[in-house]
Amino acid sequence: MQSLKLIGKEGQITSARLAVLQGVHKSAVSNRTKKLLQKELIQVVQTADRREKLLELTDAGKSVLEESDKVLAEYLEKLMSEQVDDQEIDQFLVIFRKLSAIMKTDGV
Repeated sequence: MQSLKLIGKEGQITSARLAVLQGVHKSAVSNRTKKLLQKELIQVVQTADRREKLLELTDAGKSVLEESDKVLAEYLEKLMSEQVDDQEIDQFLVIFRKLSAIMKTDGV
């Protein structure tokens, strides 16, 4: 899922860049991409420079990511509604927005 998310975020990405982002060796990425290619969740795109190949999501890969995000959101919503009251959520949002603004001004 991490590979799919990174490929989706980047749009198109090389295997080498994917390895760097995941902090793993290129062979690990190679194994992961083979599995994703077999499941038709990603595809390889040739560039003008034939030595460089880019990975991108297929429509099936995009659907898997969307479904994953939906399931995660539903799980978090259920978890929050059962264990966190509305006042705590409001406090969290105020702090989160403040942190987000601080990070943006610091260039993070």
